[in-house]
This record gives sequence, structure tokens and C-alpha cells, in this order.
Amino acid sequence: MTDPQKSAVDEQKDAGYGAVEFDGVEYPILRKPNSLLLSELARTSSGDPEAMGVFAEFFEATLGDVTYRAFKKAAYRSGAEDEDLMAVLQTILEKTLGRPTE
Repeated sequence: MTDPQKSAVDEQKDAGYGAVEFDGVEYPILRKPNSLLLSELARTSSGDPEAMGVFAEFFEATLGDVTYRAFKKAAYRSGAEDEDLMAVLQTILEKTLGRPTE
């Protein structure tokens, strides 16, 4: 039974991998990235322009469609720098994989 006092975000955080904060808003992490997505993410350091699209895929896969759209809109509106988005990505990796990343 769900607790009527909990928000939808709290329910999702409890069911998934917690949440990541960006620009003062918490976004629930719904899924762990699979090995294929992680391998594609590793290619991004090669400078391959096609590989850069994997960032969007990563956020959509881990945050879910609805949350990703809200996160993306916030990122566009905030004027976030690349390092801000990379910090969010690293937090998601740490929470879903259970270990620090660097």
C-alpha cells in the first residue's frame, strides 16, 4: 500500500535508485544503465560525434521518459555547462553502480 503522504517523486525514489539533484530539483533515478549503454558511454571520450548522442540516451534510460523530459527542459533553461551535466551523470552512475566513478 502506498503512503498518501508521499509524493510521486518520493515513491519513485524509493522504488528505484534514489534521486539526483539538479538546479534545486530532485529527479528520481528509475533504472540502472545496462552494459551496452555503459559501453557506448565509454566511447564518448574518443571524440566520436555519433557517440555524443549517448548522453541523451543515458539520461533517458536512467531517468525514464517523463522525468528525462523535465530534466532536459530544466537543463536548457538553466544554461547548464557541460561540467554540470557530467556531475549529474556521475552521480547517477555512482548511485546505480554502487561505487564512485572517476
